[in-house]
Amino acid sequence: MADWVFTTICIYKFDDIKNFKFDESFGVYSYLEDLDFSLNLKNKGKVIYISSDSKFIHPENIDRSSFKFGVTEIVNRSKIVNKHKLSKKLFFIGVFLRFIMSFCKCLLFNKKYFLRSMGNIYGIFILYKNI
Repeated sequence: MADWVFTTICIYKFDDIKNFKFDESFGVYSYLEDLDFSLNLKNKGKVIYISSDSKFIHPENIDRSSFKFGVTEIVNRSKIVNKHKLSKKLFFIGVFLRFIMSFCKCLLFNKKYFLRSMGNIYGIFILYKNI
């Protein structure tokens, strides 16, 4: 049993999901829309079961090092926290850790992650400006 799974590996009974839809405000790439969908199911008392034989292969063609992705990452995580009334304190701790990870990647491994970390900062600025 799980609270969240990638929706691309799920098979649902139509009757369980016929009144649910994806939140299109998460954008074109829709980062975290599967988390939102799963939490909506969980909050309505639906159970997600995962087979131990399940397999998932995710394409590596999505650039997650860009400035735009850094902003989307923060803004969409905030949407999840607010919509599902999750801990804002844990959100900001997670955001700080996410920023540190992106920044360390740019210093140690891949300079293009600098843009993602700067996007994270700008995403935080957007959230702060909207408070």
